[in-house]
Amino acid sequence: MKKIFYTALILILTSAASAEVYYEAEIEGGQTMINTSIQTECDIGCPGLEWRILEDAEVLHVEDNRGEIDYEVQEEKLSIPARTSIRDSQRTVKILKKIEDSPEEVHNRLYTQELSLPSLNQENTSGIIKTENLVSAASNPETQHSINQEKLSFQTEGPANINLNFGKGNKTEHYEFFGEKPEEPDRAFELALGTIQKQAKMDNVPVAVIPAEKYEQEQDSWSAGKYTEGRIKIREDLENNFLPVLSHETVHGLNHEHFSWDETSTAYLDEGIAEYTEFLMTKKLYKQEETDIGPAQLFGEKETYQDSDDPRKRYEVESQGNREELWNYYQQEEDFMKDWSPNNHQGHRSFGYAYSQLVIRNHVKENNSIKEIYKHMEEAEQTTNNREKWSFLSEKIELKPCKTDSRQEFDECLDQVNEQDYKINMVDQDSKEEQLDIQEIELEERSTETGLEHQIQLFKASVTDKILYLEDYIRSFLKV
Repeated sequence: MKKIFYTALILILTSAASAEVYYEAEIEGGQTMINTSIQTECDIGCPGLEWRILEDAEVLHVEDNRGEIDYEVQEEKLSIPARTSIRDSQRTVKILKKIEDSPEEVHNRLYTQELSLPSLNQENTSGIIKTENLVSAASNPETQHSINQEKLSFQTEGPANINLNFGKGNKTEHYEFFGEKPEEPDRAFELALGTIQKQAKMDNVPVAVIPAEKYEQEQDSWSAGKYTEGRIKIREDLENNFLPVLSHETVHGLNHEHFSWDETSTAYLDEGIAEYTEFLMTKKLYKQEETDIGPAQLFGEKETYQDSDDPRKRYEVESQGNREELWNYYQQEEDFMKDWSPNNHQGHRSFGYAYSQLVIRNHVKENNSIKEIYKHMEEAEQTTNNREKWSFLSEKIELKPCKTDSRQEFDECLDQVNEQDYKINMVDQDSKEEQLDIQEIELEERSTETGLEHQIQLFKASVTDKILYLEDYIRSFLKV
């Protein structure tokens, strides 16, 4: 797909006191029609304009409040002459363009289209974009947008960059699925929102559920899901891991607006919150006996879980993060986490995910929630500097959890993080309500862990295992 992408700004050839730009755009049948209105104030005469037109756009008509305008397009630039009349206090130039550019199909009739709309820096830019079956949109942080049925309204200062996602899928309260829909998927949204405890502007999230082979061709091999531009891509074969991964990616979507200040190349805070939410969903599903595999320890030991139907069957879950590696990281005064993201530190990817989650779980252990982190981010200034971001956050939260010269204290700190009973909060979100209705979920111990019937099954399994072992030993002895 060719992106509809305009980087040029309007150039005022003669100075003007102020200007406004308004867009009306419609995406339909493989083409985009854009009607641009540029209103400028006239002092002594009305200013001329220059507007860049890329090669895949065709100018159909140009006019102002005096009528049709003769214009020229040279080297992808539309030139509009000035008006010398002193009778006009304002001038509105309208440019109608057509772009032949089919939207990109993400998966299973979910489509996406990118629009980048130029304007004057620091001047008001607004408009309406229409397309059939509009599901969601994502815009640059400075742009406010809302969706009403099949119309997106937006407002910003200066240029606007907007991605639209549209199609007709299987709709739930918080998602729209393109591909197989899991059972009760809205729990992922409600847990993600209950964890960050910040009101969401995301209204309806399209989720492309993609077969494993196709997903691996399109995405990183280590990835299970990905949030980008208002939509989620997720592997189809995740089974009981589907909801944890969906909650993880939902957090990335919810964080989009709250991380608008962060223009660095680092991801440890965003990934840490998402990993923590994934851990909570795994814990919830395990405690409620929807899966037999619980969460991994964090910089801890291997966990062993037992199949509820077959006590002889066990599942081993390796620790997320290696404790010795973390100890060495601290002792050698390494600091690559200040610049870490999954893509730019491939050799430390798994360590970085674990470290990021450790920051969040340690904070929750000390503060009971992550609400304070979001309050701190409201104070953050825009930054593109990795070290500047780390310096700001280190004044607000502990970014080197469990760091100590004592190995015993180090181990005890990590053990406490793993032993902490982290609360699970869920929200039944109503976008019309300003206050979130947050409810703590009470989780009981799995009945299979304490029940008499289960103990009998374990005893039988133990006896059976011993008999099978003895039989194998006798067979091997006879062969000799």
